[in-house]
Amino acid sequence: MCLNLHSEEQHLEDSGRVYTSYGKGQYLGHSSFQPIWKRFNELQTVVFIHPSEAPTTIVDRYAPQPLIDYPQETTRTAADLVLTGTRAAFPDVKIILSHAGGTLPFLAQRIAMIGDLPSFQCPRNAREILSDFRSFYYDTALSSSVPQLKALLAFADSSKILFGSDVPYAPLSTAIVTMRKRFFRTKSKTNNEIVVKLF
Repeated sequence: MCLNLHSEEQHLEDSGRVYTSYGKGQYLGHSSFQPIWKRFNELQTVVFIHPSEAPTTIVDRYAPQPLIDYPQETTRTAADLVLTGTRAAFPDVKIILSHAGGTLPFLAQRIAMIGDLPSFQCPRNAREILSDFRSFYYDTALSSSVPQLKALLAFADSSKILFGSDVPYAPLSTAIVTMRKRFFRTKSKTNNEIVVKLF
């Protein structure tokens, strides 16, 4: 999952750009992307991160990448941003992770342990890593199951959770009905006020 900077310089001032494509195997915390993050930080850009195909082969037809690997790719790139210190270095970039952050709410505590292990030489300690993870925004596209939402709410502040639909891959009407049934009956602010503040 890497930045695909296809925009001209003046278009960087637009918020809400989507970067979904792979580069040459580097995740978003790679040093080659530092100039881009620096510019994003200066502009206080909103960046939406969506997974693309992982560099793996599909084991069988019952383990398609969008269902199995995409959530892991979101988690990997989020971890890469945090563990390399990139997230902390550019705090004014507003980063939205798709699909409720993949498996990040479940694995965050485990990943954060790296920060307190001297052998990893991580620039962030465990407490800072968890704080960096919680600085992300999380959309809820294709993530409306009760276990997913409970895990997300237990990990992230509700002010960081955004409505997501994954249209056209998922029908918008179905996404809205499902979310209303399972989640946002008392959190309507998540649908509008938070997004307005972002942009």
